[in-house]
Amino acid sequence: MTSLMILMFLFMPQADLGQAGFSFENGNQLYQNGKYEQAISQYRSVIDLGYESASLYYNLGNAYFKLNDIGHAILYYEKAKKLAPRDADILHNLKIARVYVVDKIQVPNPGFIIKQWNRLITFFNTHQLSVMMVAFYIFFLLTLILYLVIRKSHIKSLIKFLVYPSAFAFAVFLLLFLLRLDYDRNHQRGIVLEEKVTVMSAPSEDAKEVFSIHRGLELIITDQSGDYYRIRLADGKEGWLPGSDVGRI
Repeated sequence: MTSLMILMFLFMPQADLGQAGFSFENGNQLYQNGKYEQAISQYRSVIDLGYESASLYYNLGNAYFKLNDIGHAILYYEKAKKLAPRDADILHNLKIARVYVVDKIQVPNPGFIIKQWNRLITFFNTHQLSVMMVAFYIFFLLTLILYLVIRKSHIKSLIKFLVYPSAFAFAVFLLLFLLRLDYDRNHQRGIVLEEKVTVMSAPSEDAKEVFSIHRGLELIITDQSGDYYRIRLADGKEGWLPGSDVGRI
């Protein structure tokens, strides 16, 4: 995870680089000393500067977990997972944190095809897909230019075998990138942050109470009206709740 943090700092403006690096390292030191609230303050100051990384979110999740704030812990583990979806440490801590979630919702089986399709779309995040898409596009252009410029037939034939695969790879990653953008847009996930939240039938304090949910539960945000979110649970239940009670992943 250290490499992810280093990459994040490489693209920082020089004016903020020193402050962000200092705050991150200071947060790590405070965490090691058991001063979790102060560590959280330091980590969040890095986020306030406009930067993110899997390491930053992971450490922030750990600090919240130490304070028994399961909602924020899961929120930041999920944010870390979004940037590093196959990181073993993130997945391990997220699994542990979910044990403490009160609501145990049975998720309907979507079927083998849909499950594999969603797994394919979400295997890479948008940043990884964009990097690979650009890389194959540049490689395709280079091989195409070489194919058009070089006159020797045997070299030209060799390069020809690189042009089509690189074009195909670019097209595949472009398609996956567009599908992932559409998936993220239609699956805006959130985490319940408050100990207990009452879900209403409408975006109003006077609306009928439908059901209650608890800290750490994952949900889908399907709409927004003023300060209220319309949400859907994994079992299909829907309703409205205050947006301040939910953290967007």
